[in-house]
Formats: sequence, structure tokens, C-alpha cells
Amino acid sequence: MNGKKILAGTFSLPASLLVPSFVRHNLLSMSNLLPFLLCLVPHFLLSSCAQQGKTMPTSNPPSQHSVKVEGATVHFLQAGSQDAPTVLLLHGGRFTKDTWEQLGTPMVLAKAGFRALALDLPGYGASEKSALPREKFLDAFLSAMSLEKVALVSPSMSGSYSLPFVARYQESLWAFVPVAPAGIQRYSKELQGSPVPCLVLWGEKDRVFPVSDTEALAKLFASSQVRIFPGASHPCYLDRPEAFHKALVAFLQKQNRKD
Repeated sequence: MNGKKILAGTFSLPASLLVPSFVRHNLLSMSNLLPFLLCLVPHFLLSSCAQQGKTMPTSNPPSQHSVKVEGATVHFLQAGSQDAPTVLLLHGGRFTKDTWEQLGTPMVLAKAGFRALALDLPGYGASEKSALPREKFLDAFLSAMSLEKVALVSPSMSGSYSLPFVARYQESLWAFVPVAPAGIQRYSKELQGSPVPCLVLWGEKDRVFPVSDTEALAKLFASSQVRIFPGASHPCYLDRPEAFHKALVAFLQKQNRKD
């Protein structure tokens, strides 16, 4: 019997591995086999991957980094290759970069072929307060990071950073994704006719900014799309994460092919 093999599904193991000698000789009850069988589960998984030429799946979390921006330390998360097109993730007033990590957005973007940077805006999360006006912060951040062009994802409060940046530094952007941003009326004249490709995302049940603002914002861009998530509130990405990620990745991949 020791020279034979017993097949278990698609796994081929020596009989002595499947049934230890103390079981064969002492005829213990099947209940005593449970711990032993559980110990074999990792072996089965590894064997299956090896037989198919695959490795066990792994998930590396985004890495933590910081950079000095005009004297203030700004903390950010990074996922994906540094050579990939960069997507900059901002956050709303009640959130930080960690919100994106918990949602899995940096890894979704990395797997889609992008470099995701999720930062704590000045005075939020781990980042220090900055003397820079909000209108100038993003340009200074890109300079500190030596970034020439980014796609910008900007929810809620971060609109006070992103909208003036989009209006004044359009050459630094290959795509813009505002998510119910603040400041539309304030910057509407500067944004009028912007050539930056834009995807406007909104929650159908947004109680902070009315969903009717989607049309007003989209009209400011020469090329724009609108996606409204049914039943979602102001932070629509939290209520509909899968639909949010799908819409975001599809739009960015389309624009990256054009760029």
C-alpha cells in the first residue's frame, strides 16, 4: 500500500500522507481525523495552483508616503506602478485618504493599470496645515511630486481645490472626475468651455448638493458625461462602491487610450 497513490479530486498524494499510521493501526473514529484533514487544506490549495502553473493570490496594500509641499508635510497613499498614468484621489470634508483605502479604490485603479495617489489634504488626516491658498495647492503638490499630468477625482469639499486647478492648469490634466463637488458657481466662469474630459458623478439622493447641479457642471466642459447612482447619498462612492469603481475605471481607461 505504501507504494501506491490515492487520488483526492485532482490531487495526487501518497497514501501515507492522507492516512497516518496511527489511524490505520488503531482504527480511530472519523471524528479524530478532522484536525488532520483541516491541516491538509493549505496543501491542497498550493498543489492546485502548482498544477495549473499559478501562484497563490496576494494583495499588497497601498504604501504610505509623505512629501514637503511649500514647507508643509503632505501624506499620501500610493498603489500601482510609478510608470503608469497617475490618478490623484482627493477627499471630502468628513473623510481622509484612508477612506479610499478602506473602499479599495487605490487597488482597483492599480489593477486597472493606473498609479493611484490618495492624499490627505492640508489640515486633514496626517497632513500638516499649509499656508498655501487652496487654489494653488494642487499645482504645488504636482511640482513637489514631479508629476506632469494627472487624472483628478474630487468629491465634495475638495472641489474648492480641484475646480480652480482644472480652470487654470488644464494642461496638467488628462481627465477630471468631480463627485458632487463644492464651488461650482464660484468657478463656473473660469471653467466655461474647458477641454479637459470630464465625468460627473452624483448620488440620486444627495441632500448636500442637488442632483440638478450635474447638468450645470457638465455644460462647463467641452466633453463631459454624467452618471447618477440610484438611491445613493452625497458620498455616492460609499453607497455604490462597485458601480462607482466600474464607471471610474471605464472612463479613465477610455481617456487614457485617447491621451
